Amino acid sequence: MRRPVTGRRALRAESPTSSRGDGALRILVDHSGYALLNIGDIAMLQACVHRLRNLWPDAIIHVFTESPDQLHRYCPEVSAVAPTIVGRRRASVLPKSGQLAAEQMWKTAMPLLARSNGAAVSGGAVPLRVLDAVRRADLVVSSGGGFISDVFWWHGAGVLSVLAMAQRLGKPTAMFGQGLGPVTHPVLSHAVRLTMPKLTTIGLREQARSTSILRAHGVDLERADVTGDDALVLATPATRPRAGMAIGMNVRVASYSSVDTTLASQIVGVARAAARSRGVATVALPVSRYAAQSDLRSVQSSGDGERNGTDDEFADIRSPEELKASIARCRVVVTGSYHAAVFALAAGIPAVGITSSSYYDGKFEGLAALFPGGCQPVRMGPGFEQALTDAIDRAWNTDDVMRDRIHAAARTQVARGDDLYARFKSLAAERVTGTNRPQSVVPTRAAHAVPTAEDLS
Repeated sequence: MRRPVTGRRALRAESPTSSRGDGALRILVDHSGYALLNIGDIAMLQACVHRLRNLWPDAIIHVFTESPDQLHRYCPEVSAVAPTIVGRRRASVLPKSGQLAAEQMWKTAMPLLARSNGAAVSGGAVPLRVLDAVRRADLVVSSGGGFISDVFWWHGAGVLSVLAMAQRLGKPTAMFGQGLGPVTHPVLSHAVRLTMPKLTTIGLREQARSTSILRAHGVDLERADVTGDDALVLATPATRPRAGMAIGMNVRVASYSSVDTTLASQIVGVARAAARSRGVATVALPVSRYAAQSDLRSVQSSGDGERNGTDDEFADIRSPEELKASIARCRVVVTGSYHAAVFALAAGIPAVGITSSSYYDGKFEGLAALFPGGCQPVRMGPGFEQALTDAIDRAWNTDDVMRDRIHAAARTQVARGDDLYARFKSLAAERVTGTNRPQSVVPTRAAHAVPTAEDLS
């Protein structure tokens, strides 16, 4: 995989000429969590916006969201792109999950339906919507996520369709901090094959699974680099902090994790027993704040009913900064959440990753490869409780030399991510005009076929 291009002219944003930013370079960011109720999703989006802002200080950055207030809280200097379906009166008959799925399906189909070349709406009190946002953007990127996967195929197809439409309009596109796979769903696989070979740059969370998927879908690996997770930008301190003395806990009860409340009780029970045997506290590390997949509720309602410490040790976490602070109290983190492990490893804290699905196998095996000696994946099954106990023992006894190596690996990945963003700026510079004129979308049925009932079965 090639290193960043050097010696090319820089891409500079024009100075805004009005409060709407007319004339300024515009960057459109799609991402993995429009409700902004997952700390990992928030951290990846913040990291992407931070890096883009460093490269293009005067750019106008637009971000998809169903919750403008949440977006303003976490990324106050960006502008919201309103959903087309979510929250609309006619869609209110659907549950929120159905509205989100419909939104992504609309994004997948919209190049077929969007023939208008009318003026785009921008600025003021009326936010952009998807079509206008793509037309007006100079650059279109996706921040990090694990949605290019069968378990979230509809979200992945929606994001890739936005990128594909931008590509057909001649706009540079990139994806950063991506964890790929498994990818077998026909709609998602088609979207990957259509879109990802045309990306200007691709940042990957891990190598083994992701590179094999890219190769199988016709992507030139010279466009890609393994940079680790983008959230490392926020989570990695300049110097490794002294290890705490608590055991951090997270469980993810969800269909895509294949963990139910019974398995969650096993995980929490082993972690609490390990803490009691050492006379230390446990600290809940909730990452998902969705009502249906609340990590905090899963930890609080699991185990033997005891709370091994004060109520403060089971408090909610509302931001990446709070997650970072809670993890700093830990010597070991036991987690079913990928990003709780990422934040721990960033600080040189060993993580034990609990997996019960192929989706999480890939996540934690990828971290184990990028952080040798730092992440131990433990598969649920026969003998699980003893295997988890042994893994916690090994993590607890990790010495300072190894902890320094884990932290150094995080810093190396941050540097590689910075290099990839800089490469994107260099490569994009030759293709951006900065005119910001709305453009029409020429439908290509073969490229953006609306999924059939057979495709969705």
